[in-house]
Amino acid sequence: MWKLGQIAGYRAGAWSSKVLARGSGAASGSRLYTSEGSGMLKGTPKFTRMRPKSAKPKQGGSQANEPNANSEWGTSGRPELNRKNLGRLMFIGGAVATGVGLMGVAAYYIGTYLYLRSKWPVSENIDSSTARHLLYLATYYERLEPNPKRALAALEKALDIVAISNGKSAPLAQDSLDALDIKVRITECLYNVGRSADAANDIRKILPDLSKKAGSDETMAEARALLYRISVVLGKTCADDSRFNDAISAYGIGLHAVKQLKQDFVHKFNSANLLQYTELDNINLKEAVITMLLAEAFNANNDTSTAETLFQSVLVSVKQHKAHLDVAPRIVTDIRTFKDDWACLDVQAMVYLAKIQGNSDNGDSALLWIESAESALTNRSDFGIPRCIDCMSEIYSELGRISELKGDNKKALRKYREAYETARLNFRDTQDKYLVDVKRLES
Repeated sequence: MWKLGQIAGYRAGAWSSKVLARGSGAASGSRLYTSEGSGMLKGTPKFTRMRPKSAKPKQGGSQANEPNANSEWGTSGRPELNRKNLGRLMFIGGAVATGVGLMGVAAYYIGTYLYLRSKWPVSENIDSSTARHLLYLATYYERLEPNPKRALAALEKALDIVAISNGKSAPLAQDSLDALDIKVRITECLYNVGRSADAANDIRKILPDLSKKAGSDETMAEARALLYRISVVLGKTCADDSRFNDAISAYGIGLHAVKQLKQDFVHKFNSANLLQYTELDNINLKEAVITMLLAEAFNANNDTSTAETLFQSVLVSVKQHKAHLDVAPRIVTDIRTFKDDWACLDVQAMVYLAKIQGNSDNGDSALLWIESAESALTNRSDFGIPRCIDCMSEIYSELGRISELKGDNKKALRKYREAYETARLNFRDTQDKYLVDVKRLES
């Protein structure tokens, strides 16, 4: 009996323990080791959850998920538009814009430098890195961003450097082709900045050395090309001083040099090489330019018969150029400036022929020439090449003069105004020339 009672008591105790465990689980939910709310056994101790000392707080806990959690940009969990945050945003935006701008500027200058090196390389005989950079800078201001004053400063500095120290190489001799090339470029810049007298003085110093180089088989081609360029400058200085006979002599020297250069090139011309068509076209362009200048000098010297013949020869050269275009597609317009020297020569020659006919009281023939010039300029613009402002202004001016010769002063005034406005809106120095005609008819 005693054993039966003991067994029954043991089972009752085990049953009460299970009941207590179930009650405590229901009261505390997931807290399985607490017994809060259990009233079955009074005096039972209440357990509380304890965090072990080695436990670390979990990332992204309840504090990070609270709606008013503090952050670097605000307390709402997203950036707030206050003075401090706006300053940060402006600083970041400015830094990004500055970085992008600097990258763009760097890309522009690197690309320009590589283009200059490929298009107009500096001679390998110039070893000084400073002089080479100055010469590329001068080329930039001569070709891409015309500024003769800055180009002149760079050229004079480069010439001084190579005359004293040429890097690891010996200093350049003053009569060498490389030094003469720099000197010729200096004379061109001197003329373009209005220092015609200084340009003429430098030319007189250069001519003897160039003549010697032109007579040597080794330097003949390069020297003749320089002789052509220097004769253009000399002829312009003489024409500006109304010394047209001297200008004709100077242009004659240049024309003779180009014809010799062309003759030597034709002897070694290879029709299978398309690049040689481009070289020949460049020589033909030099010949047409110097012929045009020579015709202008004869016209200014009142020798209109010779001038008319020379202008006609320029038109023939333009036709030959167009024929070569079908053979050598590499001869194209300069894509940087959209400047087509051949098209300008074509229009200018026809405008001068119109002036000659107009001065001879042959208004109908003059009108035909000027309409041909206008048509050539319009066809050129149809191919995506902008119209030459100087050519367009000259055409308007000549149309006004022809209308004035026919007695239609109202139409003449309108054309003179178009010539003036075209030059003025495009910041041309020739606008004052057209303004004189406008004021003359308005008075």
